Amino acid sequence: MFCTESVNDSVAKNSEKQFTREHITFVKFYANWCEHSKKFLPVWELYAERQKENNVDVKVAKVDCNKEPLLCSEHDIYGYPTLKLFIRGAGARYLGSRVVENLEKFYDEKIAENNGIIKSEELLANRQTLVDLKSATFENAIGHGSYFIKFFAPWCVHCRELLPVWQQLASEFVDNLHLTIAKVDCTVEQFICKKYRITQFPTLIWFQNGVEKDRYTDSRDINRLRDYVQIMLNSQLPTSTEETTTLSPSEDDEDEKETIIMKDVKDESTENVEDNEDKVHILNAQTFTQGVSFEGYAFVNYFAPWCSHCIKLAPVWSQLAKKFSKHPEIRISKVDCTANELLCRDHGIRAFPTLLFYRFGELIVEYNSFKDLDSLYDFVVKQVESNNDEHFLNEDNDDIGN
Repeated sequence: MFCTESVNDSVAKNSEKQFTREHITFVKFYANWCEHSKKFLPVWELYAERQKENNVDVKVAKVDCNKEPLLCSEHDIYGYPTLKLFIRGAGARYLGSRVVENLEKFYDEKIAENNGIIKSEELLANRQTLVDLKSATFENAIGHGSYFIKFFAPWCVHCRELLPVWQQLASEFVDNLHLTIAKVDCTVEQFICKKYRITQFPTLIWFQNGVEKDRYTDSRDINRLRDYVQIMLNSQLPTSTEETTTLSPSEDDEDEKETIIMKDVKDESTENVEDNEDKVHILNAQTFTQGVSFEGYAFVNYFAPWCSHCIKLAPVWSQLAKKFSKHPEIRISKVDCTANELLCRDHGIRAFPTLLFYRFGELIVEYNSFKDLDSLYDFVVKQVESNNDEHFLNEDNDDIGN
């Protein structure tokens, strides 16, 4: 059920599917215990009030995922708050900064796209040749279409040598509305460069609909780059449930993770949260929210069956689950990212295995230390104790270390 908001906080419950077909609806999926949701509340209320005052054709709504876990699961809600704009029943996820002005801009853009107001000629006339991307708008900008992005530093000699070539490449493809040639200055946009693990300059990455598809490592002359762009544009990879492109771990990869390039794959997994024989909770797109959003802790292993480091970790992870099996407030879980790629993509999983630790449904830390049983066990205990939740460890405490 959706709850539609008004400035006087009146609430009306509605049938979700019918409501989003009949109304343009901007929905906030949230959890009451989530600090980010609490912080965003006054912004969302201000947005709702401004839309009503300006007679904007939009219903501003909210969904409490604690009360509606199945609805949130159906809409692939894995973090809070998540915002989705529904037009004729189709939802578009908002990935920009949570300020009223940007929310209004997002609404205007989506309405224009839906109504066909923005014509190709207008787009071309206003289109930048080489786009300069910023961290605050990066994810939202690259969410649709193909982006070939140069991550650089102004002091880098190789970056300066590439600059005229990159500008020429952008000029040659400026008329292609499906492709944007862009750049990111990593001395300014450190957040986004750190997120995508940019460790050398220039780094050239191809993104498709918000997903990293490839890192270009060939010659940087204009002919090779032009050929590469044509190949990427012409390649229409079929949807598959198999992962076929991998990169070996770098020599200095202290976390022993295998980097991945993920394809767009529709998750068709429908199982409930499972406890397999080795006590590990098996999560998928449908069960993830209920699997981590409870009054306790979830330690989640995002893995791929073909990953050698994941295979090595598997028996240790099972032993860890067994140690905490009599403590229901501490769940040792796992997600197969080859079967749940959208889920893993939304959580920013770019390497296997990735171990994330959640408290009451909110991510609090990524584990990046040794992966032996004692180290993992000590980490969990210290996290629980540091949050003053020692009582979660009290029951059957004699068994937990055995």
